[in-house]
Amino acid sequence: MTFAHTPRDTNAERTCAHALEAQRKGDFTRAEDLYRGVLRGNPDHVQALVNLGVILKENGRFDAALSLYKRAQTLTPNDHRVAMNIGNTLMLKGNYSAALECFESLIAANIKSADVYYNRGLVLHALHRFPEAIFSFERALSIEPSFALAEWNKALTLLTMGSFREGFSSFESRWKLPFAQKNTFSKPQWTGSSPQDKTILVYAEHSPSDTLFFARFLPLLKERGANITLHCQAELVPLLQNSSLADSVHSLEDTSLQYDYHASLLSLPFLLGVTEEEMAVYAPYIYATNTETPLEFLHAPVDAVKVGVFWDETTTLAPFLPLLTVPNTYFYSVQQDATLSLQHHGVQGIITDSSPFVRDTMALATLIDQLDVIVTVDSTIAHLAASMGITVWLIVPPVGDWRWGFEGDLTKLYPTMRLFRQQSLEKWDDVSTQLVKRLQGLVG
Repeated sequence: MTFAHTPRDTNAERTCAHALEAQRKGDFTRAEDLYRGVLRGNPDHVQALVNLGVILKENGRFDAALSLYKRAQTLTPNDHRVAMNIGNTLMLKGNYSAALECFESLIAANIKSADVYYNRGLVLHALHRFPEAIFSFERALSIEPSFALAEWNKALTLLTMGSFREGFSSFESRWKLPFAQKNTFSKPQWTGSSPQDKTILVYAEHSPSDTLFFARFLPLLKERGANITLHCQAELVPLLQNSSLADSVHSLEDTSLQYDYHASLLSLPFLLGVTEEEMAVYAPYIYATNTETPLEFLHAPVDAVKVGVFWDETTTLAPFLPLLTVPNTYFYSVQQDATLSLQHHGVQGIITDSSPFVRDTMALATLIDQLDVIVTVDSTIAHLAASMGITVWLIVPPVGDWRWGFEGDLTKLYPTMRLFRQQSLEKWDDVSTQLVKRLQGLVG
């Protein structure tokens, strides 16, 4: 980004050019050092202020980025690109009301930019003002009809609202996204015609979570007379084979399959015209093997509550620690890499490290099937356990996945799941307190 108003300094311009080149190549450390060098010589160099702000924003240093943007805005009050950066950073910081004010001011200044309306739509979605968000995405599309991200986020907003028919129609816009999965097939795409006695190659996309969730629609396709060949992530093949959702299940690496048509697993609700009632497929529909044989390391007494816990690098284990205060409970990690985190928090032994057993997805499913409740952040674990009919207590961030809606603690999509909603990303106390009370109630 360049700014013509900055007094010309040949050395500074040359350094900024080198910094921008490094930035484009992903060498952010060098770019940051170069921009800071320019600012030491001229603290009012707008290009260096803004581009360094971009690096700081991408690294999560939002307050530092905002201070640079606001200095640049003082120097260039009429440059809407600086205001856009401020609004985007406020949005990433979670200050949605201030971000909305920023985008509204740009619209009031008659800035006809698809990006402004798009970002306004994102903020309105985060504020749960969904009809306004949809209007904003549509306004962005009216300015720039090929704006795939605007159409995609419109789809997510519709789905969050529970408008599944319209939402899944717009959900097909994912194929227009820059990072869309690219596929090459020798046979035509299935577009919803009668699949009677036809073999449909149904293939997974990127996420195992999506595969587990959208697998619920395979029986609906089967009911219409299709022979289903499921193409999915290798780690899910044994589990999905055992669940009898398709006539055959193969890994995505297997390219020697015979079929009449192909269809994405994520497109099935659109192609099948799934109703709201059909969205609520009752679990279980995923099944583990060898569930009758108790696992040796699950040494809890018969009357104790066995709790599986899953955390990630962002959440860490800390918010789950208050659960350990509840008597007559036994805890088990349900992930492959728990050892170091358990040691770091000093709870190894108190939470049994299941890592040696959880060597693959089928082993994980076998473990989950023998637990009473799974407490987890949004993850593949949540979908796996809930699709198996296991009780799941899911912690949902303030702006969560469309599947969890925007209010309430129950979801029709998984009848054994209960939602615990964070009010802000930094605050865990309320959620931890609710989880403890729920666990105390389960123990009795």
